[in-house]
Amino acid sequence: MLIGIRVKRESDETRNILFPLAILRFIVKASLGWISLLTVSGNKKGKAIHDYLVSSVVVYAGQTENKNEC
Repeated sequence: MLIGIRVKRESDETRNILFPLAILRFIVKASLGWISLLTVSGNKKGKAIHDYLVSSVVVYAGQTENKNEC
């Protein structure tokens, strides 16, 4: 984990997304490029098009550790 981020399921942030969904997410992200990333600033949740497509969320490693400590 180089950057400290993880991609999790939107319905259950303790579980990773399935591998086929991760591949689909990557293909859409690579295909759309910057267009996909521009949608991050356009919504309150900070999700990109590829996140909406596979129902995923990006979670920072420090956030998951802090949730367990509370």
